[in-house]
Amino acid sequence: MPETLLPTTIRARVHEDAISRVTRFFNATTVETLNELFQNARRAGATRVDVTIADGEVRVADDGHGIARPAALLAFGQSRWDTDTARREDPAGMGVYALARRTRVTIRSRPRPADGHRLPAWEVHLTPEHFLGKRDAAVSIIDAATLPFGTEVVFDDDKANTGSVDIAAEHFPLPVTCNGSDVERRDFLHDAIHIEHWRGIRLGVRSVSHHPGRGPELNFHGIRIEDVRLPVIASMESHWYAKADVVDCADLELVLPARKAIVETRFVEQLRNACRTAIYRAMLKVDKQISVPAEVRADALSHGVDLPVARAELARWWPTYANEYSTKREDPHRTALPDRPIVVEADIPPCDQVALWRAARRSDISHRLCAEEPRYRGYPWYDSLPKVKKVTTRVVLQGVLDGEELSIEEQRTRHVPFHTARPERITFVLETIDGDGAIEHVCIFADDSATMTSAGRTTSACSSPRRATSHPTSSRT
Repeated sequence: MPETLLPTTIRARVHEDAISRVTRFFNATTVETLNELFQNARRAGATRVDVTIADGEVRVADDGHGIARPAALLAFGQSRWDTDTARREDPAGMGVYALARRTRVTIRSRPRPADGHRLPAWEVHLTPEHFLGKRDAAVSIIDAATLPFGTEVVFDDDKANTGSVDIAAEHFPLPVTCNGSDVERRDFLHDAIHIEHWRGIRLGVRSVSHHPGRGPELNFHGIRIEDVRLPVIASMESHWYAKADVVDCADLELVLPARKAIVETRFVEQLRNACRTAIYRAMLKVDKQISVPAEVRADALSHGVDLPVARAELARWWPTYANEYSTKREDPHRTALPDRPIVVEADIPPCDQVALWRAARRSDISHRLCAEEPRYRGYPWYDSLPKVKKVTTRVVLQGVLDGEELSIEEQRTRHVPFHTARPERITFVLETIDGDGAIEHVCIFADDSATMTSAGRTTSACSSPRRATSHPTSSRT
């Protein structure tokens, strides 16, 4: 059996077959193509970009330093930019391949003089076969007087319109014209209420009443990138989020060649943390009395921002609708705590909630019942409040067990035929536990009997002969 020889070393290389697949690197949409041409103009030191659209043809011209070496256009993966530009932006040398699917492409360039030497102006016509390496592209010298300094790219696109230019230029840092008219541009952070600078990136913070959802979170010189997963932090009234606008950042890596996504690196995690800090600073700057969940305040402290403790306010407790698809509450607004508040945390069926609410209102205790607010857990003032953990319904039946009061569960266990007897009295027993672990039973009568009138307002203990009792070591009345 012949011996297999293995190499002692291997090295990465780009196989020539890769050239045959270059047309798959870009979707070749109009906006994507314009984005790449705009980026090339910006890196070339241009001060403006002019776009002309007519008869299914698009012309993009800039006044940058031009292209001195035409061969660099088709050198797949080879960046023609200077060392400083390569360090700051990591150009991939693939941008021109956004044109690879176009049937007709013409590139003209008049380089600016370099080292005192005048460079010739030139022109080249390209088709997909040239981009795929199947044919040589002829370069022609043209009269420099017919072309200003810079680069001009002309390509066919029967779907191009001014709207495509508007999208590509909206957050582009250079002035852009389309068919002779200025294209409106705006700062990516135009609606921010707080802006910070961090490692070559501008961080802008906004506050909205609802979750912002998906949308562009990062702007790379006009290319808007989604799904960066920058933090969204909720206060008690609104949602706060940050967006990032790249100015000059060599540490941010984008997925090449189209730059539609970020590369997950340690720097990106640092960016997200910087956004959290900026959001907390914005909260304190905009609203010094802001109310935030306890865990948000703890996180803000870890970022060096001391947000205030949330105000001692809770919404009133109301019965929910007997509709599993509805979370509507009659009064969701938080107000100052009532005297001797009770937070209702027990899981109570909607039909029982209605009965409990009516009984509490007749017993003049409904104003003390507050809705739970899990986001406040961790604040001492909230944790110390008595919480209703369990609600028991106790019933005295006429002519059964000599008027003994039993819960529904006890009646079932003892096989008492409660369904055949008329209730003489119904009592709701609310078992509460405060922050120290002390247990209290609050009894509310569910009818307008004389018993309710005389004892229903005594809420620290049950007044019936068989009232609920607490554990001897932790009871409180």
